[in-house]
Amino acid sequence: MRRLWLIAAIAVLVPSLSACRDAQPIEPGRWTGYVTPPGMNSIESTFNVAYRGDSLEVRIAVKGMDDEFPFHNVLFNDETMRFWWQPLMRVDCELQPDDEGVYRGDCRDPDGGIGPMVMAPPNVIPRELVEVEESRLNAEKWDRRRELDLIDGLLGKMFDVGGTELNALVEGDGRVSVVLMSDIGDDLRTWDYVVDEVKDFARVMSYSRPGLGYSKESPETTSLEQAAVMLRELLEAAGVPPPFVLVGHAFGYAFARAFASEYPDDVAGMVFIDPVHPSEGARLRELDPVEWDKHWSQKMAFVEMLPEPVRAEYKLYEDMLEESGLEGIDAAPDVPAVVVSSLRAAETPRWVGETIEGIQVKDRLHREIAAEFTKATHVHTGESGRYIHREDPDLVIQAIREVVSQ
Repeated sequence: MRRLWLIAAIAVLVPSLSACRDAQPIEPGRWTGYVTPPGMNSIESTFNVAYRGDSLEVRIAVKGMDDEFPFHNVLFNDETMRFWWQPLMRVDCELQPDDEGVYRGDCRDPDGGIGPMVMAPPNVIPRELVEVEESRLNAEKWDRRRELDLIDGLLGKMFDVGGTELNALVEGDGRVSVVLMSDIGDDLRTWDYVVDEVKDFARVMSYSRPGLGYSKESPETTSLEQAAVMLRELLEAAGVPPPFVLVGHAFGYAFARAFASEYPDDVAGMVFIDPVHPSEGARLRELDPVEWDKHWSQKMAFVEMLPEPVRAEYKLYEDMLEESGLEGIDAAPDVPAVVVSSLRAAETPRWVGETIEGIQVKDRLHREIAAEFTKATHVHTGESGRYIHREDPDLVIQAIREVVSQ
């Protein structure tokens, strides 16, 4: 339910209005402190703060790891700094400065977990170094936080599916049903910017897979085929009929292909947002085996810190890359498709996937995905990172509209 910092993403600059910078400047340089992701242990960290024109860039460097991870949508209001991180699973943070300029606060996930965070500016040592234990609320506090979130935060409804309960949001109406399928560990909130527009021309359902967001864990072992069967049961329980246009983000590509393989007659079209090609790992490793192996080992080390439902999805992802294919998944259906690719370059590549050569590899792989369909369009953007549906939702909405219209 809590997500891995985006290691494999193309670098993201955090937009910030110049007025915000003037109203609440934050000193550039290397800040220090700790962060405790909800449900995880405290991690000693360095926060690299920089201005690039009117954009503020904040990246967290974790002790013992070489990669840095970006914060997103950094905003200041009444001396309070707000941002979200772990873009594969949104965690909202809110910090306030003390008289030393040290920012302190909490990060909260949609499931009610809370983790403290401290950011001390360059050359400042906080008066108190708080001993932070593992950030897990006791049952009473956890239940109360969940109740509050259910009042103002739960989207959609809970449905009994396959021996568990899944959270789904169904909006709009129309001849076609659009099904939004998220990346590893993302819940339905990742589609906030897309649903409100798509519901005007189609029925649209976003949902959280077992153990993510408000959805409860499933007693069944995770597999792509089981995920497809469970999704079909959820669609029936939620009253969402075929034909379906499947929209998959990143590894959501694999979940969409598995569903189309199990229920080809129900699928009318497909949209892939910066999809992960099964051969991506092998192709990038060919470019630079040392950097790829280093990147992958660091990523898997981080995965071990995550809750079991997220680790289970990463195991599917790892299996796909090791096999360079989707075992047991049939060929792509004969339906219209759109592939939307992020080709934004990083100013300072941190791993082989962010180099120009790595981006070119991804472009070729996305062309291969489009070539699997007889009626496919390949769309590029250099303005967004891999979360195109959050950074440039209009581009994704237009792709969905194009497939629905066909």
